[in-house]
Amino acid sequence: MKKLLSIFLLLALCVTVFAACAKNEGLIQASDYLFSLYKDDAEETPTDYDVVGKVMVGDVAYTVEWTVNVTEGVTVKESTKAGFVTIDVNERAEADIPYVLTATIKDAEGDSMQKTFNRKVPKFKVSTFAEYAAAENNTTLVVKGIVTGILSKQLNDSANGLYLQDLNNEGGYYVYGLATDPVEAGIQAGMTVLATGKKDLYNGTFELIDASVEILDSTIKTVTPVDFTEIFANAEALTDAALAGKQAMLVTVKGVEITGKNEGQGYYHFKLGALESYIRFSSSNNCITPDEITAMKAAHGEHTAWLANVTGLISVYNGAFYLIPVDANGFEYVSEIQKTPAEKIEIEIGNLDITNNVTADSEIVLPLVGSRYEDVVLSWALSATDCATYDAQTGKLTVTLPEEATTITLTLTLTCGTETDTKTFEIRVDAATTDVYLPNFLATIEAGKGYKLALYQASLKQYLYFTGAVTSAEYLELSEKADKAVDVYMEVVDATAGTVRFYFMDGETKTYIQIYKNGSNKIRMQVVTEPTMTFTYDTDAKTYVTTIDEKIYYMGTYGTYNTISASETWRITGENADDVGVSQFVAGFATLKPATLAPEKAETVVADKAFKLGLYQASLKQYLYFTGAVTSAEYLELSEKADKAVDVYMEVVDATAGTVRFYFMDGETKTYIQIYKNGSNKIRMQVVTEPTMTFTYDTDAKTYVTTIDEKIYYMGTYGTYNTISASETWRITGENADDVGVSQFVAEFSTLVLKEIAPVKAETVVADKAYKLTLAQNSLGQQLYFTGKVTSSEYLDMSDKISKAVDVYMEVVDATAGTVRFYFMDGETKTYIQIYKNGSNKIRMQVVTEPTMTFTYDTDAKTYVTTIDEKIYYMGTYGTYNTISASETWRITGENADDVGVSQFVAYFATIEIVADEA
Repeated sequence: MKKLLSIFLLLALCVTVFAACAKNEGLIQASDYLFSLYKDDAEETPTDYDVVGKVMVGDVAYTVEWTVNVTEGVTVKESTKAGFVTIDVNERAEADIPYVLTATIKDAEGDSMQKTFNRKVPKFKVSTFAEYAAAENNTTLVVKGIVTGILSKQLNDSANGLYLQDLNNEGGYYVYGLATDPVEAGIQAGMTVLATGKKDLYNGTFELIDASVEILDSTIKTVTPVDFTEIFANAEALTDAALAGKQAMLVTVKGVEITGKNEGQGYYHFKLGALESYIRFSSSNNCITPDEITAMKAAHGEHTAWLANVTGLISVYNGAFYLIPVDANGFEYVSEIQKTPAEKIEIEIGNLDITNNVTADSEIVLPLVGSRYEDVVLSWALSATDCATYDAQTGKLTVTLPEEATTITLTLTLTCGTETDTKTFEIRVDAATTDVYLPNFLATIEAGKGYKLALYQASLKQYLYFTGAVTSAEYLELSEKADKAVDVYMEVVDATAGTVRFYFMDGETKTYIQIYKNGSNKIRMQVVTEPTMTFTYDTDAKTYVTTIDEKIYYMGTYGTYNTISASETWRITGENADDVGVSQFVAGFATLKPATLAPEKAETVVADKAFKLGLYQASLKQYLYFTGAVTSAEYLELSEKADKAVDVYMEVVDATAGTVRFYFMDGETKTYIQIYKNGSNKIRMQVVTEPTMTFTYDTDAKTYVTTIDEKIYYMGTYGTYNTISASETWRITGENADDVGVSQFVAEFSTLVLKEIAPVKAETVVADKAYKLTLAQNSLGQQLYFTGKVTSSEYLDMSDKISKAVDVYMEVVDATAGTVRFYFMDGETKTYIQIYKNGSNKIRMQVVTEPTMTFTYDTDAKTYVTTIDEKIYYMGTYGTYNTISASETWRITGENADDVGVSQFVAYFATIEIVADEA
């Protein structure tokens, strides 16, 4: 009995222990998670910092209480940030203060666990510039200096920061990423401040990050730039330590020559002796205003080949010296330098900034005389091409995107006096986009937001878009191509009266759309820079209208016209309201949704109505369309591009017998599709102008057929063929009926319907399946796709055009380790996408044929990542950038997870699918 009782007690104890284990499992997970948050933080804590007040495991919250084992120099207090606790330290500690930071994690039942962290408040010490420059990354430093430059989000910079001049003029300090905007904190140039933070090295630039700043002296002092003229003149290269080593110090270089520029990069060059450097205007962070930048750029262009003095902060790129201006006096122009004709030509060549890539239909004005020296004459010659023309009188190069990408060549001859020189430019011309869109017409629109002015012309079965042009008959020009449409904006004139205007941008010029009475007393359309009329919204007409001579007019079209004209509203209201969409087509404002021309099979083929002849080739996973051509093997040629498809019509031969023919128009000529027996007694396809056979509909085969030598043939394909041939109907009837759509693919007649498409994120990426590498750039309001190219800055090139996207595939390297690579096909060549460290120690993107790295899936970051120098990187973008770069995953995990989709945009793999119609 005692033995039996012991067994029961043992079982009860096991159950109790099991329950406790289950209960504490969440507490253990919470403790481990909290430990992972802070275990790798720096031991030194020179400034106050925040820690979490609770952690979550699933839906369960665990409170965290923080304590320290010292009574002076470190205290725990409530944070100003909800959900956090502040560890308040003595920033002016006279000696090191070691302490143990203890976290007590508790559950709702009062059970707890502890985690400890060894920390130290370092003795207060102001570092010299030499100590700052030599310090290891992540070392906590205190520096002192006079403010020479301010970066402020309040002033439209992308980050908050300061440039400081060392008090001994030994160098300068770059304090980056301040939590508090320096303008809001009252910091001004010339004040003396103390900055405490961690040393970092970003792409070769010394930085003080995670810093706090204290104003020591609010007196405004003038910083005299250090004269760097001799150092610059004696340097052998821009990377010399004597030149580039004093980062962030304010310097001046005197007696330089103003040379060329790289406007795209923001580089404005100067030269002294053998070395040429530049002042750089950043696209995101500047110490000067946009107006000052514009003025400085213009002045630089007007003073090419002048002597000048240049002043700015020392910065480095690829380890090379350049300057950042701190005020509008970055260049001080002294005197013009006289140049020989040959030197003038050389300068003008340096000043040329000709694009090397055309991605849209463009009109490029080529200079005919020098930008600096008008006695330098420029003449251009264009290589033979079908996609571009050049007008030597105006200098206009007109480029129209071709079907296939190509390269055009421009040869420039420069002449000055008796001197001549030549230079050749190659311009890559992108292929024309094949993207189509579905307009989303809006009932209400917002002022200042871009829309397309469009309409559906039911008589033409086309969506048409305003191009920004006016026809000779004074109507608004429309195009069926959405990429030809301008963005149209509404401008409120009087909110109380409800009056508005509509404009688009012609270059930099606001251009307004008007209905007006012309000199012949006709009501017409025009575009003007000085508007003279307004629109109001008419609730009966359901559109914007204007009144002229007591008659109310709206914008739209009618009949079969493909322009926007002005018509009176009585045509679309009252008893005529039913004409809207039938014979009267009202213009509206729309946003664009990516779409595809999807085939809808015709249940009944009607005589003389246009259809597409095509089929779904399941083996190739492609819908293919008849192009109107016949291959050399006598099959109907097919294309996956709907815009290559010809319209095919049915012609009734004998209604009683049910015999028909199918034809398409080759210019003005009716051309018939036939199945026939050729001279080699083979059943083949042909197109002819004099038909000799007919089709009938076969209810078993469910398609049109013809009989030759007592055998019945239909049009279709099989296997992996991408043409239409003739096959016998026994292959698709009876016991073979199940082969239809599997190995036998029957041709069908269809109409094309615009269907909205969208990227659908792959929950799981499968090896060797085609995906698009894409991301939602919410700051730009754009879905962007990888094009297979890399920019000059070593980022992945992106486009908002789906047709420009390459197919990207995953390749498994080691299934056990979970390592993979991603590639696309560049012609016949497998080309891999990589994150890598370049020669300047910058983390960048590249595409290679010989891969050297792998990715793994990170469940915290929810994306594929790679590790370089113990830092984990993912592919994405941020801010307003439209490329894919590599960023560390801490930016999208932990407390930064909420930034995903807001300021951090993660690339992902998706398929492009038709959006299901709403029920």
